[in-house]
Amino acid sequence: MYEKKGFQNGFNYFISVGHTTGSSYSEFRYTYLGLPLKAGYQIGQKWTGYFYLGLVPAYLLDARHKWDGITYNELGESTFEAEYDLTDDVNSFELSGMLEIGTAYQLNIKWALVVNASYLRAFTKIAKDSESYINYPKSHRFNLSVGVKYALISE
Repeated sequence: MYEKKGFQNGFNYFISVGHTTGSSYSEFRYTYLGLPLKAGYQIGQKWTGYFYLGLVPAYLLDARHKWDGITYNELGESTFEAEYDLTDDVNSFELSGMLEIGTAYQLNIKWALVVNASYLRAFTKIAKDSESYINYPKSHRFNLSVGVKYALISE
C-alpha cells in the first residue's frame, strides 16, 4: 500500500490587536510503503457483510516540511518559501492497527457492489526525538469507499 500522510497549519503574526504583521503556512508530508496484514470474518452469499482486524507495518520513503510565509514591514511586503527534508528526523518504521468493516452485494458471478469503511491508527510516533518540533500526535486516518469489484477468476 503506497500511502501519503501529513497535515497543514497556518497562522497570522500580530504586533497589536487587529494589526497583522505577517502570515505563515506550514505543511508536513510523509510517504510510506506498507503491507496490510488482515484477518476477519465474512457472512452471507449474495449479500455479504465482513469485518477485518489487522496490522500495517510501513516503511518511510520520504518526509518533507514545506513552509511559506508573508511578512509585512514598513517598506512593503516580503515573502519566503522553504522546504526541508525531514527523513533523518522521522522514524523509518511505522506500525499501525487497522479495523475494516464493509458490505457487498453480488450482482452476478463476476461483479459486486461494495461499501467499505476502515480506520487506521499508528502505534509508533512520527519523530525519532521526543523533543522534536515534528513530534505531533500519532497518525490516524478514516476511509470510506464505495465501488465495484470484478472477479478475474470465478468459482
